[in-house]
Amino acid sequence: MDNDILIRIFMTLNVVELVCVASVCKSWREAAFEPCLWEVVDFSKLKATNFNPQREQSSHRVINILSSAFRLCGGTISCLIFHLNTYITSQQLVLVSKRLVLPVQDTERLVNGSEEAAKNWPKLESLTIRGRFTIEFMKAIGQHCNNLIELKMLCLVDMDCAESIIAYAPSLKVSSIEFNMVHRDAMLSLLKEMKQLEELSMSHCLILDHSPIPGYMSVLVQLDELVLQEASRLKKFMFFQSPSHVRSFEISLDGDTFLLMAI
Repeated sequence: MDNDILIRIFMTLNVVELVCVASVCKSWREAAFEPCLWEVVDFSKLKATNFNPQREQSSHRVINILSSAFRLCGGTISCLIFHLNTYITSQQLVLVSKRLVLPVQDTERLVNGSEEAAKNWPKLESLTIRGRFTIEFMKAIGQHCNNLIELKMLCLVDMDCAESIIAYAPSLKVSSIEFNMVHRDAMLSLLKEMKQLEELSMSHCLILDHSPIPGYMSVLVQLDELVLQEASRLKKFMFFQSPSHVRSFEISLDGDTFLLMAI
């Protein structure tokens, strides 16, 4: 079969299937070395049953697949997207090139080896964090990934998070926060201090602020003028929230109404 036709067929396969067909015969293996097949290695398209965030067997499976993919791609994977349930360690992250999408897990698992892994990411431009944000992980990014310009977060954004981003990723141009809680003070700090930030998107987020009752945070239904003023300097600012699914209640104090949630 013509090599070009083989490559077109192989482009429809997922990463596991592609690794398997490379073992069929010599001509198929040669076709599998085509660089365009390895621009994106996407584990998110695989069935969730292939992964278990609590078991190291899942990690070994990912290592084996990545090792095969690494050999076939010639040494560099431009974009690496993990299934959100993948159990990973820093060993898998050595193979990253330009874009990394982490699974939903505590980045604490990666902290011990994150600096060693990050040393191999000088070209990293885009990072997606899903799960728990850690300052140590961001510090490793800041020390070794000077080309990082995009950060997507599906995690709690509080002042500790904001301050570490400001300190270790000052060159960010694009950032997005989705499906989580954002402290107003943290958002304001990012808008004020991230001088190179051009785009900020917040979707399905809850904006939390101090409340008059200890143990609770106020849920802001809309952004205040100070936040909007700081956001006005950006080229693009998008904000959408839907707090209706959160267990909250309203109170009135001195004529002001507060929407509160427990912390």
